[in-house]
Amino acid sequence: MNEKNYWNDRYWPRVMTRRLSRRRLIQIGTLSAAGIAGAAYLGCGGGEEAVSPGGATTAPAGTPQPGGRIVWLSGSALSSLDPAYMALGHDKYAVQNVYEWPVCYDIDADGKIILAFVLAESMEWVDLTHLNLKFRTGIKFHDGTDFNAAAVKYQVDRVKDPATKATRGGELANIDHVEQVDENSLTYVMKKPDATAILGLRGWGSCIPSPTAVEKYGDDFANHPVGTGAFVFDRQEAGASYEFKKNPNYWRPGEPFLDGFGIKVISDKAVAAAAFSAGEVDGTWGDMVAAPDTLRFQKDPNFDVRVGSAGGIKRIFLHKGREPFNNIHLRKAVSYAINRQEIVDAHDGLAFVTPSPLPRGSLFDDPTQADPEYDPEKAAAELKAAGFEDGVTIPLTVTTDPIDQSDAELMMAHLAKVGIKVELDSVPMTAIAAKAVQGQFSALYMNFPSDIGAIEYSIREIYWSQGVFNPGMTVDADLDAAFEKAQLEVDPELRKRYYQQVQKISMEGVYEIPVIALASILITRSRTHGWISVDEPGGGPLECCFRNVWVSG
Repeated sequence: MNEKNYWNDRYWPRVMTRRLSRRRLIQIGTLSAAGIAGAAYLGCGGGEEAVSPGGATTAPAGTPQPGGRIVWLSGSALSSLDPAYMALGHDKYAVQNVYEWPVCYDIDADGKIILAFVLAESMEWVDLTHLNLKFRTGIKFHDGTDFNAAAVKYQVDRVKDPATKATRGGELANIDHVEQVDENSLTYVMKKPDATAILGLRGWGSCIPSPTAVEKYGDDFANHPVGTGAFVFDRQEAGASYEFKKNPNYWRPGEPFLDGFGIKVISDKAVAAAAFSAGEVDGTWGDMVAAPDTLRFQKDPNFDVRVGSAGGIKRIFLHKGREPFNNIHLRKAVSYAINRQEIVDAHDGLAFVTPSPLPRGSLFDDPTQADPEYDPEKAAAELKAAGFEDGVTIPLTVTTDPIDQSDAELMMAHLAKVGIKVELDSVPMTAIAAKAVQGQFSALYMNFPSDIGAIEYSIREIYWSQGVFNPGMTVDADLDAAFEKAQLEVDPELRKRYYQQVQKISMEGVYEIPVIALASILITRSRTHGWISVDEPGGGPLECCFRNVWVSG
């Protein structure tokens, strides 16, 4: 696709010839919430200055009470407690409570989604290649050492060092280096103009650990994590449970409310639902239990269940450089053959059909983009055009999660009807991530987040040739060009057009096969409070920080 990009040609000269105000440049990294559907969120940061579009919040009743403990349910063991090596979404349950980062997304008192300062106190773009950050003073790491600009520089240098082999390195790919200005200030120097650089500053790789602890523990640092967060790592039973206790010296007065929290790993959805019923766990995302149990919890006064949209897209990532998926006609045949509505129905209404990579109604979504079709006749025609008129066998890797297995069985039946046989390979979720980022799968079916806090980031990391998570090994000059132009555009509405261009290219080229989008579901016990419900345009959870959560009774 070599179509002339008229909006970039029109607006780029204007962007480069004007100096932007500090307030205007803060908006570069702020997500517009216009036109997005509602969801449940967990609160995260809390900044003094931020810019954001509207929304609405339903705050929990009562006054927060100190003390108590909660247990969060995770469907998988954590891959790492070192933010440089996070590979699974589940890792955030620990990492984003032990550590903090310069900026993050949050929800203000009016229910608006904002870009909030956390460890950073202020920032200013000098131009589109130099971003100055000033950090808060008086903050201590859990080991008693000082947080300062040198600690931030240490982490950036560490993640960018090829010898570190950090899985989060791609988040900081366009940062050439950082220059320390003084004890509490530094400058991020970009390799090229990048209006979206703030995405990297709130990425997991930008969570700041104690340099002293990293040096002390070396390769074993992941078992001795030390940050500035509201909770301190206590102990773990590897792969089964993790314990965290309150940081008594946390820099935000009065927080956290909890004395501590635990993470309990239960991969079996039936066992997970039983643990909820028995009061053994207090909260989780809805995909950790089966849909019938979610519906049951909705009717139970002991639980609060919040259902929104855009919690993630379940899709088949395709390695387009490897047979047989290097054949676009075969990719189209597979897409046409899948009856997505039947899969939606199997999810008891907690899913919907949507184009990919942008869920319907989400940030940057193109409302004119049609949903993928179910048409067995077209599937057969494309299979013939691919040279497989007599049928073909394709590989498909899927997680061992029972729901993913059920989805796969339905898809296998759909594909069989048009002459496509599937060789299924079931792999535990804990083994998926590392192999996925290395492109070791020909076809991989899994869920990937699409919430408001991650939508722009996830688009880039899936389709950008240098993305952190690019299981399809996508390399497309037109896609890369769209991302580069988005990096240069400070106007969110104009940047939206570039991401819509990415959506168009990916859909026309069948770069992946969208199957269904999951509703965003937050399930908590009613004795717990401080979970923030956003009933406005949004998507799924922002982050999983528990510093505002409290318990009653």
